[in-house]
Amino acid sequence: KEVRRSTIEDRKFLTNDGAEGRTIFERERSAKRNRLSRSVLAAAEYRAGSSEQINGSGNDEDRDLEEIEQEVEDAIQIAIANGEFDNLEGQGKPLKSLLGAENPYLDSADRVGFGLLQKHGFAPEWIEQQKKIKREIEGLVRDLGDSWATSNFEPTPAFVTQKDRFRRELAALNKRVRDYNLNCPSSAQMVPFEL
Repeated sequence: KEVRRSTIEDRKFLTNDGAEGRTIFERERSAKRNRLSRSVLAAAEYRAGSSEQINGSGNDEDRDLEEIEQEVEDAIQIAIANGEFDNLEGQGKPLKSLLGAENPYLDSADRVGFGLLQKHGFAPEWIEQQKKIKREIEGLVRDLGDSWATSNFEPTPAFVTQKDRFRRELAALNKRVRDYNLNCPSSAQMVPFEL
């Protein structure tokens, strides 16, 4: 079998100028807002008579942190697409620095118990709940996105039914997030999902 690697043009998320979001639609919406804010600033500078261009040929001091982060993220994604991170030493294995007494996030009172759980392939209940919640929200978002794409990006009755189902399941999932937040450490609490 021939393996086809995706090209940069195939990876739509690389073209959205530091846009935030988990789905393509969220990134596109965020990219549009970013472009709008940049064009408003450019128009204001043009009216003020400034000859500098925003986000253009200015020096590195003019670049903001988001632009730098986006360039780094793009470089990482390109390296992943080119297979530069394949076959790294220890790939697929837990980091040795997080095992045992070296874990800075592990309370000393829980160290022995968590060590036994980890050694035998188990995790605390709140971690399992967190994984399950994340899997379920990803599935809900994916199903809603698929329904939207299937409806040719029109609010068809099937899509509206799927959206209503999404809202109901999101409300139930938020109840589970509330229960999860009661059992987990404060540093691992989750924010309820919004529509």
